[in-house]
Amino acid sequence: MNVQELLQNAGVRIGAWVIGVLLAFNLLLILINVIFRKNKDGIFGIQNAAKEYAKSVLGELKLVEWLGRKDTVRYTVIVVVASIILGGFIALLDYLFFKLRAFII
Repeated sequence: MNVQELLQNAGVRIGAWVIGVLLAFNLLLILINVIFRKNKDGIFGIQNAAKEYAKSVLGELKLVEWLGRKDTVRYTVIVVVASIILGGFIALLDYLFFKLRAFII
């Protein structure tokens, strides 16, 4: 294959890539147009649904019984200690498997 054929093949590949990017961009523009098309309920009713969802979430958050500072600190310490122990165990297994692999090979 000579240089001219290589350049032609590269041009075809680049041209196909450019066409693919342009098609993807056009599809994105169509999708944006469809999403933001207005109707009487807002953007396909998404605005009203989002408002209702936010109101219900805030209502539920008012009913939550939150932990106090003492419990939060205690549970945080438990999680950190457990993470360190588990990380150490995984590091030990990694070291042992590394040595085993070195011994076998």
